[in-house]
Amino acid sequence: MPLPCITVGDPCGIGPECVLRILAEPDFTTRVTLVCSRDVLTAVGNALCEADSRFGQVVQRFQARESHLYELVEVPQRPEHLVPGAYHEANAGFVQSSLKIALDLVQDRACNLVTGPLDKRYFAAMGFPRSGHTEFLASKLAIAGEPVMLFQGGHPLLSAVVLTRHIPLDEVKSRVTPRLLENGVKLVARYNRRLAAMDSRYAKPMAVAGIDPHCGEWGEFSDSDLAVRQWVQALQRQGFSIEGPLAADTLFTPSRAAAYSTIFCWYHDQGMVPVKAYAFDAAVNVTLGLPILRTSPAHGVAYDLAWKGLASTGSMANAIALAASHLE
Repeated sequence: MPLPCITVGDPCGIGPECVLRILAEPDFTTRVTLVCSRDVLTAVGNALCEADSRFGQVVQRFQARESHLYELVEVPQRPEHLVPGAYHEANAGFVQSSLKIALDLVQDRACNLVTGPLDKRYFAAMGFPRSGHTEFLASKLAIAGEPVMLFQGGHPLLSAVVLTRHIPLDEVKSRVTPRLLENGVKLVARYNRRLAAMDSRYAKPMAVAGIDPHCGEWGEFSDSDLAVRQWVQALQRQGFSIEGPLAADTLFTPSRAAAYSTIFCWYHDQGMVPVKAYAFDAAVNVTLGLPILRTSPAHGVAYDLAWKGLASTGSMANAIALAASHLE
């Protein structure tokens, strides 16, 4: 099977460090393709050794595994400002080159993609304002429909979809449509069917959160969720196991959330707050609706932790493992 392809994200964030440390783990045996500049990996390795001499063995193990555990595809565009701890627009060339090489590889090889975390300002610098990886990849891959951003992981399992992504809160209701929900439900139902073969929790019903507090009291102070109820009923008639809308203030309590395979949320923070509360160090961001499966850690660049050996690698490790499972 084709090796999953990994980009490290912002060279000055925690992405390169997390990848280096994961690939150096003695029990890590997944073969991958790593798209990065050797200059970045060398700088990160040196910084880790300076932070704690015990990282010397980690760096040596990582270097020794090149070619037999991971294939390094060199990014010719080097970062112009290779200093950890802050956003540097001068590094946009490296970021853009990394993504272009990775996209060429995943399309040529039909493999899955893992993307390291990026500051959203890089996408603006590349001509994609108010964008992230999801919107960027959808544009570059020229997909016909709307991609879906799903977050999964944690104990108990929490799987949440954010139907609208990086838009202001006051634009959400104008973007909420039956077509948006139906598209998301169809993509997630197909994905869950694959996962259910390995984990029965993914066979549970899906749920839709209400848009307004208390679902608008069913028309007493907002009728938005009355419309959503009709959309959910239409999906049920199509054979989908789905419930809602349900009041979001109680939907994410442990016992309630555990009853569902996936919870559909209408705006970014409605889904991201519970995901990061439940599984900050473990959750994986999955993009559905692309020609390939794309995963990433469910956290940002964490400039304050970069290159110090302090960052948790759990989320990135889970993202790599999921991409290597070849579900799509």
